[in-house]
Amino acid sequence: EFVQAYLSVYKLLKEKSEQHYLALKKIIDAHGYYFEDKNLSELFAYARNFCVSKINAGQQNYYNEIFDLYERGLKKRVLFLNNEINERNYKNIVTTALRIKKYDWTFDFINEYRYRLNKSVRENAYNYNIANYFFHTKAYDKALRSLQKVQLTDLFYGLDVRSLMLKCYFEL
Repeated sequence: EFVQAYLSVYKLLKEKSEQHYLALKKIIDAHGYYFEDKNLSELFAYARNFCVSKINAGQQNYYNEIFDLYERGLKKRVLFLNNEINERNYKNIVTTALRIKKYDWTFDFINEYRYRLNKSVRENAYNYNIANYFFHTKAYDKALRSLQKVQLTDLFYGLDVRSLMLKCYFEL
């Protein structure tokens, strides 16, 4: 199945078809536990990248697909390195779940996985993502209070925080 998985990846990259994406997803589901973590993580990344390319091409239904991949990745623990979740994955998972209006799931995820973030980024990542949750659930005052706690030491947080603040002020 290992060879089949990478053959599906090759075909996916070459032809960019949903058929090969679904074949890869099926292999991950059926045999994912038999692969080494590094290989399984790569397969998930290829599948997610396919979904991202479809989303960028305007196919919004792929938000559900990528959310499904994130859920599976969390269960199979391929989104962890040294028992920590990368802050970009944390943010992408939150953003994806919010886009498909899985608000309860998102709130639980933000709080449950908060302590799986590296200590050096934990508070910033948590405060930004909980603010994003509050924005999407129309709790704009709470969102602004959480955004005030985010330190703008990172370019992406700086841009994202300012953008989210503007959106909150507009809504208020």
